[in-house]
Amino acid sequence: MKFLVSLIALSLTCSTVVYSQSHDTIIVKQTSIAIKIDGVIDEAWENADHVKDFWQYFPMDTSRAWNPTEVRMLYDDNFIYYLAIAKTRIPDVMGSYVTPSLRRDFRGEANDAVTLTLDPFQDETNAFQFGVNPFGVQREGLLTNGGNVSADLDQAWDNLWFADAKQYKGYWVAEMAIPFKTIRYKEGSTNWYAKFYRISSDGPERSSWGRVPRQYPIINLAYHGVITFEKPLRKPGANIALIPYALSNYSEDRRNGYSNKRGPTSGVMPRSPLVRRLIWI
Repeated sequence: MKFLVSLIALSLTCSTVVYSQSHDTIIVKQTSIAIKIDGVIDEAWENADHVKDFWQYFPMDTSRAWNPTEVRMLYDDNFIYYLAIAKTRIPDVMGSYVTPSLRRDFRGEANDAVTLTLDPFQDETNAFQFGVNPFGVQREGLLTNGGNVSADLDQAWDNLWFADAKQYKGYWVAEMAIPFKTIRYKEGSTNWYAKFYRISSDGPERSSWGRVPRQYPIINLAYHGVITFEKPLRKPGANIALIPYALSNYSEDRRNGYSNKRGPTSGVMPRSPLVRRLIWI
């Protein structure tokens, strides 16, 4: 009997060690180099701190990820930047990446994607989530109630931020630029909780930094790492985005041969890339 009790106690202790949070840290360095969001790793990223020891979440949660993922982060006065290098187990082969839809705010475990979750107030209850797939399609949402169930992710929240991705042989690269004014945080803060996770159709596999046990959703906010900024953050500005638009009006009476089309002040919606990007929001 004593042996059985000791064995149970040892098992519980080992379980605690396996899933304890070490709060791995990535240092977010300040940069003065302009970063172009295009899925290309340029000189701005050379000195950025990085993490690459992702843990597998599915199909098992007891080993390192099969498909290596590396994440780097930087920031300047206006943006926090995120870069992910998502590798496959088959080098020198252009990947066959899966996405059921190219619509914004895609969702589901059938998508190849990388995701960044930010918890600036470190309450493990509420967070901002940003994701992108190998085709550059964006998604974002708000996490509430600790992310204990999938319904805690609200993708009705939309905001202005930028992302792109590019595919290479054996890997793909995602870049994000998130305006500080999009995120709420305390002025002067230096540490935020954060999570990086990846869904890969090669395997299939899901993996994360920090480590998440399978009995919880991968979005659970109790399991995370820490991002540390080089300097205390300034107060974020007002979150205002202007979306240019125009209206048109056209009527036609075919019986009497009459038509009326108003002038350019109420013309069709402009078709510039900037406007198309903003219309998605």
